[in-house]
Amino acid sequence: SSSFILPPSSFPMSWIPPSLDDLKGKFPPQVISLIANYSAKSGDTSDALLTRELANAIEEVRGYVAANAENQLGAAGTLPASLKDCALVLARKRIYANVPGLDTLLNDAMKDEVKDVQRKLENVAAGKFRIIQPDTPGTEVIPRPKMEIVTANDRRNTRDQMKSL
Repeated sequence: SSSFILPPSSFPMSWIPPSLDDLKGKFPPQVISLIANYSAKSGDTSDALLTRELANAIEEVRGYVAANAENQLGAAGTLPASLKDCALVLARKRIYANVPGLDTLLNDAMKDEVKDVQRKLENVAAGKFRIIQPDTPGTEVIPRPKMEIVTANDRRNTRDQMKSL
């Protein structure tokens, strides 16, 4: 009886920072050129625009993760490896929506991918899609709603008191 076990070094890191190159890989070269032209006209660089949208998308995904009280957040700017593509898809959607002329290039397959990502993130928040917890939790404090414990029914008026009304 032989078993096959991978050494720990062959497993991906549990929490990773999606990179600018990862995001650029979500676009065809001609779209990268359109983003660069738009950025240059607005006095920005395409890398700065892409980096901003990626950071926003990472924070959105982290928000879904934090919505489930069983989850911990990893270091700032990181996500569970299983949710990396979610951030890339959300960032791509924002760029297609915000760069003039790109919205018409957002095809049905990309729109469906966004819907799938949103469904997955809702499942993460609801605890239906479990994520790997970070090896080292981040320092961010996740605000949790305070719970009120009700122990007894303190009725002020009883049926007997209400009969005469």
